[in-house]
Amino acid sequence: MITNNMNNMKNKIIIALSFVFAGLFVACQDEDYDEPNSFSDVGWYTSQLRQAEYNVGVGKYISFTDLSMGEIEHTWTIGEGNFFLKGPIQRLDSVFDKFIINAGDTVSTDPTIHVLFQKGGMQNVRLFNTFEDSVAFRGPAGLIIPSVKVGDRWVMDQTFTVDVYDTIVPIIELSKGGAVIAHSNPLDTIKVEAGESLDITDLTVIGRPTTIAFNVGDAWASTQPGGTATVVLKKLGLFEGAVNVSRSGQNIPGDWETYKIGSPIKVIPSSQPFVVTGTIAELEDQTIQIPFNGEFAPFAAKESFFEVKVNDVPASIKSLTINSSDETILDIELNDPIYKTDMVTVSLMDGSGIESTDTRTPVAFTDQPVKMYDLGNLFDVNASGFEDAGVSGVWEPSWESDILLEYSTEQAASGTYSMKWTLDGVERKRPGFTMYNAFANGAKVNLKAGKTYRFSYKFYAVAGNTSNATWPHLTGGGLWKGYWTGISGDPVDQWVEKSIEYTADSDVFDVTFMMRLTGDDTTRGVVYFDDFYLDELDDRP
Repeated sequence: MITNNMNNMKNKIIIALSFVFAGLFVACQDEDYDEPNSFSDVGWYTSQLRQAEYNVGVGKYISFTDLSMGEIEHTWTIGEGNFFLKGPIQRLDSVFDKFIINAGDTVSTDPTIHVLFQKGGMQNVRLFNTFEDSVAFRGPAGLIIPSVKVGDRWVMDQTFTVDVYDTIVPIIELSKGGAVIAHSNPLDTIKVEAGESLDITDLTVIGRPTTIAFNVGDAWASTQPGGTATVVLKKLGLFEGAVNVSRSGQNIPGDWETYKIGSPIKVIPSSQPFVVTGTIAELEDQTIQIPFNGEFAPFAAKESFFEVKVNDVPASIKSLTINSSDETILDIELNDPIYKTDMVTVSLMDGSGIESTDTRTPVAFTDQPVKMYDLGNLFDVNASGFEDAGVSGVWEPSWESDILLEYSTEQAASGTYSMKWTLDGVERKRPGFTMYNAFANGAKVNLKAGKTYRFSYKFYAVAGNTSNATWPHLTGGGLWKGYWTGISGDPVDQWVEKSIEYTADSDVFDVTFMMRLTGDDTTRGVVYFDDFYLDELDDRP
């Protein structure tokens, strides 16, 4: 069943007749543009202002007014299937059929017309005027449209193009496990096991929707037009399914339609074992999350049936609960802290009495590993590895340097690009050579008081380089921390990695990075840098 909402609340959006003068039309004195007499002039305005193309939804109207003076002939022409309306039309009017006049007529000589568009696609409204004198339209940005002489008349022939958006007519395909399912008969129940999913594929061809949302009960998924949305069903019960198909966007007439799945959808107990699915992982707050392939029925005091080992030593469990946002996940909190470098495992013993909502018993497991929480590289990965090839503009010479910097594919520790530094002593004479990383576009990082951070990077010094050290700095929010790192004794013509550690005395916001390559006026050479990395250390004390 397709619910047509064109006559309901969504049609309360009224096109206001806010008319703006569209342009001035003047006549010229030469052969092309004669000075108009006081009775020859041309102009128009519309309820959608002056545009190259107008947008409107089916069942809506646009008003057009001819401002011409001294015209000999004047006609408006519309396409078949669209209609002229007779005003006055009130602001609260939403159904316009009662205002139709002379149904079937496509030509009007009225100065102002209201056109009801009932056909989708590109529609034209033509204004045709003839004058005794030459007239011309002077529009924005120097646009001039002259009249054309036909016989002994000057003709101004203007066509307004209107893009009419049809009412959305949803068409979908429902499937399970790749098999298409009939879904229109209310007597045919669609059965789905808990933990299984249903897919809807959008096949809509009328109405140009922008968003497709599929729901069964309170389970939702969305996709783009022509895409597939997948809803995973976990709760037992009998549900209705629906697809909300909508259209929205700047200068686009809004619309939405609901397609109701005709067949009821029944979620039944799963025939599959109730097992861990996915990765057991630690969150930033040290909660250990265990995901299962079904929802848990409420339980209490079951901590004794779980064992968490930290570095092969059993740990004390503070709490075991069902996750409040996703009832397929169990949350475990420990009494003692755990660290990124710890090896943590989880086991579940038989006999817990825990069940899924479809009455399955979880399958026991032993020493399943926990993926420890790791922020990873605090720097933007593409920028810090130079793989953005300079697009983001985050790297630049610092205020005191005129070193030659280039994104290069000649050498790369990883990926395709590195940063090439050239010290030639010609125009780039500074006692130090630096590069400043602004990490723009919201990619700046914050350091926390008491936390230790490791900064690492790789460099490739070409044989003949005479710079003897790098001098990396972490800066921002009052921080200015530099580390002198000698490179003169390191191998040349190969990648070498360096790292430093820093413990923040206080919170530091919007951290940026500066690298200095030491030298003087006589320093020469080429050095490549790559893979800048900043991460938070979380080692067990």
